[in-house]
Amino acid sequence: MELKRLFASLGTTAIYVTHDQAEAMTMSDRIAVFSKGRLQQIGTPLEIYRAPANRFVASFVGSPPMTVLPGVVQGDAVVFAGVAVPLGGALPAGQSGREVLVGMRAEDVALRPDGFAGSIGVVEHLGSAVVLHMDVGEATILAQAPEDPSLRAGDQVRLRIDPDKLYLFDRRSEEAILTPGAKMTMRGTP
Repeated sequence: MELKRLFASLGTTAIYVTHDQAEAMTMSDRIAVFSKGRLQQIGTPLEIYRAPANRFVASFVGSPPMTVLPGVVQGDAVVFAGVAVPLGGALPAGQSGREVLVGMRAEDVALRPDGFAGSIGVVEHLGSAVVLHMDVGEATILAQAPEDPSLRAGDQVRLRIDPDKLYLFDRRSEEAILTPGAKMTMRGTP
């Protein structure tokens, strides 16, 4: 925070290089994300977090890391790990059958009685919160919840994923096609 205050008081642009994504998110007005020497995306911390350009950026930024699973668009829904999540008209016609990667951030997965079935595989206690490694079919989905000492490995629970918080990436190119931070439109073609 001292560096952030210093940069602000100088009233000048500073370029700060770090491999620590949390440090980049807290210190920056704008972030440039590189992978293997190639620029992946430039944006504000919130743009990088909620509207990542591709799977690499989405997976690199955020703790715990984003869950990314293979899926397929079926009609007005996306199906992954045996679960169908309706997307409420966010997809233009002609996308059914498109193979995608489905991303979800742990804070966007909630324990709710109206959700789909899962089993707690691992509970990570973080103090005020827990990260749950949820087994759903053959997949593992991370969920972040308030600290609850009653949650234990092996518990059967129900999960709900807000469809407005899902990320879709093209399975071949891994470029973003639908993100919560962008207008709800698909980019690219199948």
